[in-house]
Amino acid sequence: MPFSGYGSRNAAEDDPRPNIIQLNTEELTADKISFIEQLAYKKKAFITVLQEIHCTSADKLVIPNFSLAGSVLNRNHGLATFVHERLEWSLVDQSPEQSETEWLCVDVAGYKIINVYKPWGAMEGVLTKVMATVDEYLQTWKLKLSTTKTVSAAFYLNNKEAKRELKVKYNNATLPFCYEPKCLGVALDRSLTYHQYLESLRKKLTSRVALLRRLAGYGWGAGATTLRIATLALAHSTAEYCTPIWCSSAHSRFIDPTISNALWIVTGCLRPTPADNIPMFAGIQPVALRHTGAILFQARRAMEPGHLLHSALTHQSECKHTAPQIETLICTRRTTSHQFIWQQQHTCSAVGGSPMECGVGGQPYKTPHFHPRHQQLTPRKDPPKKSLVPA
Repeated sequence: MPFSGYGSRNAAEDDPRPNIIQLNTEELTADKISFIEQLAYKKKAFITVLQEIHCTSADKLVIPNFSLAGSVLNRNHGLATFVHERLEWSLVDQSPEQSETEWLCVDVAGYKIINVYKPWGAMEGVLTKVMATVDEYLQTWKLKLSTTKTVSAAFYLNNKEAKRELKVKYNNATLPFCYEPKCLGVALDRSLTYHQYLESLRKKLTSRVALLRRLAGYGWGAGATTLRIATLALAHSTAEYCTPIWCSSAHSRFIDPTISNALWIVTGCLRPTPADNIPMFAGIQPVALRHTGAILFQARRAMEPGHLLHSALTHQSECKHTAPQIETLICTRRTTSHQFIWQQQHTCSAVGGSPMECGVGGQPYKTPHFHPRHQQLTPRKDPPKKSLVPA
């Protein structure tokens, strides 16, 4: 049973279990088929389980070097299980055409591979049972659930069911469904893109940057140190709330121009100044580096034995096939690599300045002196008003 790799047959003695990948494709296209082929080769997977294929013809279900072991064709959902052509397989059973729950069972070298898709009705039943368990706990401890603040929500990528609502019951009453619920002030949309939250955050930052612009004017004449402290307190503290959650979103670029405007105010540099040097001149870490520090801080806390995520992060030593790696927690699109952090540290130290702890890995972060423009500003003194009464 050569399960461990496409080109290796001896490694099966160390690990006889087949590698499996499971994907939610949201309609199977030519580009996605190419991606699945490359992913299966990279992960050395011999079994590919697909859901949400949205296909009504088996002729389109073709992946190079794989055989179609079974499929449930459905325009709205659909399942498909592919097995590498080097393995022997047999279709054990599958769900009937009008079944509410779609499933496939394939036998691959003695292993039963089951592909199950639970529709909305099945999920509603599971959630209703969960709420019944919650109700028993509340009654045990003499607590009461606030039904006005309790809502149900669903997060998925299928645009065809964007208007679908869950019907979860609690004490024979259906909980209200919310398309964009808020959790600790963060709005969660259906596909978890955080578009609405980041747009509202941009508007909030714009008003706060306007206050900084007033402080930097000739009327107040605030110095660079005051402006830097005000920027960290007004802009960065608001912009970095729950950063590890939304920093990988593609819409996080909405707040980048606003933060840049705040840094321009602190430095007093002219617009021709390279934008990459503005954070160094302001004495504030770049946005990407601050995001990295927030994520690494949460990762270090999760590694503590008493943390809720400790078992999920340390489970990789026990099950190397399905356990998430620690890199998946900290390597997001908006974070930077260790090489970039090293370059930023040495670039700042080359400019010259006092050391400041950046909070990323405990490494010192060199920050330059402030731009002298704001240090030369003094409050504007209006000329004395002429008296209308003659002396």
